Amino acid sequence: MGNVSICLYPFAEEYPFDAHSADICGFRCHYVDEGDGPVVLMLHGNPTWSFFYRGLIRELSPFFRTVAPDHIGCGLSERPEPGSYPFTLERRIEDMEHFIETIGLKRPLAIVAHDWGGAIASAIALRNPQWVSCLILMHTAAFFPPKHKGLPLRLRIVRHHPKLAKLLILKWNAFVLSALFLAPANPLSIAAMNGYTAPYRKLRNREAVYRFVMDIPVCPKDPCWPLLSWMDARIGELDRLPVLLVWGLRDAIFDPEYLLEWKRRLPHAESVVFPDAGHYLLEDEPEHIQNAIGKFLKRCCW
Repeated sequence: MGNVSICLYPFAEEYPFDAHSADICGFRCHYVDEGDGPVVLMLHGNPTWSFFYRGLIRELSPFFRTVAPDHIGCGLSERPEPGSYPFTLERRIEDMEHFIETIGLKRPLAIVAHDWGGAIASAIALRNPQWVSCLILMHTAAFFPPKHKGLPLRLRIVRHHPKLAKLLILKWNAFVLSALFLAPANPLSIAAMNGYTAPYRKLRNREAVYRFVMDIPVCPKDPCWPLLSWMDARIGELDRLPVLLVWGLRDAIFDPEYLLEWKRRLPHAESVVFPDAGHYLLEDEPEHIQNAIGKFLKRCCW
């Protein structure tokens, strides 16, 4: 492990944290590690990185040890050479299990998770029940889509047409760039746009973004399908944990039906809803969401 200054990055004012790195299964994993106290692990989704949690880190780090890694191939973590890394959900879960052990995070810990991070966090909690004290889940799923729901059109197009997906996601960076306008309900600042796009400006840095999309399971032959089937059958076991569902209602992907499905699966979960927030809800309602998460964590961890 080591520390590397990131003050030269154009997003440093928005993301004023020391950089840390750990060797995870042979790859360098970048992470933020701020504050002391009970551990709060923050897992991002696609196409974001730990930058998504910058406001929450600042809010919680006076009270907690806030740890936000970048998945391998994402953010400031290492870009694997072609063929050297599988880019599957199973491997992402294993990476985070190794990460927790490698940097010696005290358990049980709290996990805040968004998008793909929620599936990873849920699997960690199911596979290692003694590791997790509580979960905060935002715009995610760890089960098959609610009945009669398919993929949104833009995801369906790229998921079923790999050649087009490569053109759009790898060459044109369309997934990262379009998310700047489609994922938040309100316009992002230029500084925030710079932060989200900075790690993905070169074509060779977008492989993980592409592979996350292509790992979305749509049929039993897909690599992720058996694991998601296992999670779908067992997700109700998480009802033993304190769970907070934080949801914006202006998300075209993880819409209110997903929130209702979570509440059906986890009837004891708490929820807080923001009618005017989108998929990047921490950008739309930062203060209210940070306050809600902070109160929940203080109840669960102290």
